[in-house]
Amino acid sequence: PCLLVVLSACSTPPATAEPTLPPAATIAPTATEPQPAGQSFTSERFSYSFAYPAGWILKDKPGEWADFDPLDPNRTAGIDIFAGYVNNRNLALGIGARQLSEGETLETWVETAKTLIKAGVSKGVCYEGIEDDPVAEEEIVLGGEPAILLQYECPDAHDSFGLVALSVHNQKGYWLTWIAPQGNTEADKAEFLQILSTFSFTG
Repeated sequence: PCLLVVLSACSTPPATAEPTLPPAATIAPTATEPQPAGQSFTSERFSYSFAYPAGWILKDKPGEWADFDPLDPNRTAGIDIFAGYVNNRNLALGIGARQLSEGETLETWVETAKTLIKAGVSKGVCYEGIEDDPVAEEEIVLGGEPAILLQYECPDAHDSFGLVALSVHNQKGYWLTWIAPQGNTEADKAEFLQILSTFSFTG
């Protein structure tokens, strides 16, 4: 349920003419600079801390925001959810962790995560749509430890763009999911990575 405003070129109006488009239509999402990570948060149940953008809010009531939770299909532990509304765009960030079997590694956790997301066992990256394989995968660092970043772009019928950071710490598989409308990939990824740079494990 997100709107993507598309701007088209038009002739320059006379200098005295008043703008004919509403202000919202003149904002190009790609011009958005990454928001500063300014609000500190520590999660006792998942043992991490980080800073999320100023102006975003933390979900603290059931049903207040959609649970973008592709990796906890049984809702066994829930997730921490943060949301913002920036330049007419709904943005959401979900963080969770699950206990892994003995001997599981980051590599096996990534493969498990990909399977769960694609299986659509929960409200995944594309929420209620068909999940595809990630369009990109890269190595990153999360809390000083190795992590993998997956990038998803939903089918045209569903305009979501998603990033999923995966890490293993203390035999738990962590996932941090960024959900946004398509059309602002570069800036969204830069902001998500900036947020991830503030992340640290606390347990």
